[in-house]
Amino acid sequence: MSKVSEKFRDVTEKAVQSMKTIEDVKKELKEVPTRELVAGFIKVKDFHKKVKSFTEAVRDEIKDSRMFNDENSRIDSKGHGYLEFPEGTLKSERRVSAKLNEERAKKFLKENGILGVLESEYVLKMGSEDVKIFGAIVHALRRLDDVPTELIDWVEDLRDSIEVTERVNEEKLEATYTLGEIEEMEFLDLYDLKETYALKEVKKK
Repeated sequence: MSKVSEKFRDVTEKAVQSMKTIEDVKKELKEVPTRELVAGFIKVKDFHKKVKSFTEAVRDEIKDSRMFNDENSRIDSKGHGYLEFPEGTLKSERRVSAKLNEERAKKFLKENGILGVLESEYVLKMGSEDVKIFGAIVHALRRLDDVPTELIDWVEDLRDSIEVTERVNEEKLEATYTLGEIEEMEFLDLYDLKETYALKEVKKK
């Protein structure tokens, strides 16, 4: 370890050991002049940002580079990485998230005739004026025994404003896979997988 590193460690350890409790600090702050308090806050806030940026840079270097390339790294069966030293152990926890690719899934289901998993959604696109008219007609219908011809014509015109979309029911898709109607690799291919890693300190038990 270099002299600079030793000095940094010594200073840090002494600072931590000499820290007062938050209750003591709060009591002493009552006696600090407002101008000094404002100036101190600005300096501490700026220092906090720098420390945070430094910490994030160190974290990313360890997590994205050293964790899986260093000679001291170890990877377990789940893909988690470990760096173990006398000073402590860091773990890069592997997390995998899966999101259904709707377009790929719909294409696969149609090509294989598995249509029971698809559901239709009907969306009525109406302008603000159409909404007002619709509301007025509904209100009028409550008072009429016969439906006016104009209303029938208007409803017929609404057909052009109805948009039909298809969506995949994921619960039905999973059930179809469980029943063996879809092969495992085919099922997995319908999802986009994303890997992320979270850096954690492993506490000694």
